[in-house]
Amino acid sequence: MKKNIFLIFLIFPCYLFGKVNSYNFYGEKIEISFNDSLVNYNSDYLKEVNSATINDLSNYIYRYDCESIIKQLKALSQKLNLDDIGYSFLLQDFTSSLSIDENYKNIINYCLLKKSGYNVQLLYLIHETAVYDKVNYQFLHSLGFFYNGDYYCEISFDKNKEVKDMSRFRDLNLNGSNSFKLEPNKKPNFKSKIINKTISFIYKEKTMNVTIKINEQLKLYSDRIPAMSVGKSYLSAFISNEFKTSIINQFKVLFQKNDTTTNLNILLTFCQSLPYKDDREIWGQDRIFNPEQTISSDFSDCEDRVLLFSYLIKEIYGLKSVALNYADKDHLNIAINYNSKKFDHISYKMNSYTFCEPTSKGYIIGQQREDLPKTGIEDVIPLF
Repeated sequence: MKKNIFLIFLIFPCYLFGKVNSYNFYGEKIEISFNDSLVNYNSDYLKEVNSATINDLSNYIYRYDCESIIKQLKALSQKLNLDDIGYSFLLQDFTSSLSIDENYKNIINYCLLKKSGYNVQLLYLIHETAVYDKVNYQFLHSLGFFYNGDYYCEISFDKNKEVKDMSRFRDLNLNGSNSFKLEPNKKPNFKSKIINKTISFIYKEKTMNVTIKINEQLKLYSDRIPAMSVGKSYLSAFISNEFKTSIINQFKVLFQKNDTTTNLNILLTFCQSLPYKDDREIWGQDRIFNPEQTISSDFSDCEDRVLLFSYLIKEIYGLKSVALNYADKDHLNIAINYNSKKFDHISYKMNSYTFCEPTSKGYIIGQQREDLPKTGIEDVIPLF
């Protein structure tokens, strides 16, 4: 009998003498077992946050179950095909599920990320803490700072967490060296929750309908990633196979018996038909969407439509494209490597690109808005 009890202890130590926390992570039920001493801390430590209290709490955390939690998180991260930022989200959602002080959650995040091998910094000010990690990409509008030549970004991408006047915790333990890498082509393996969205538009007095599948879990995950600069990564970043297959197949049905120019004008009209609203009216700042996010959203603006049109012509016809930034007009449009000598075009790297306007209604391939002269182009950004 004693032998059997001993075996049970070896196999299920966390369940006998610890806790199991469950939480939802984009449709996946996550269960993390841990030593309950991790959450049985002295709350008096956090009445005022300073270097001494952080040092005491971080040493307390290091003593309890760090390696076990990290092992579970890394196994789940591998199963779900997450990149470094996805791993950080998985960890943050675990600590968010714990009934503990917000500052203590941040200190746990800091300790576990550091023990996971990442280069992280903990900042504090009296009653507030924030965790910043070294990243390989400087996101738009996210809070961050440079330290020793490296860029650090707040791990939740909360733009309200200011660095101003906060002190950096000087940890005597060795810091990790790894930066957080965003890998847009690494799509998470979430359980598919598919919603269908039908969009109607009129081309030459004919009503056309396309019904597109959207992977809601992947879309929600994409929404959590802060905006990047407009570029080719948006043509593949976190786009589901369901979306890609459905939107391409729907347009191929509409394209039957048409020439390529007609079909490109159908795609252009489709993009122009989407409800428009400037990001600053909705979000207070630019918020650039990938094609799946654009289709699933109630509104979109010029950057979103440029990327959507570029994605469609790339996937259907393999056409190259460049985004054209008119900074004085606060506008982005696109030029495509198609039959360029026949239409109004620009030259870029010894190739001709035809102007297209996917935002303003009524324009066809080769037509340029009158208020957008070629001399007003500030940047040419290759997309594909």
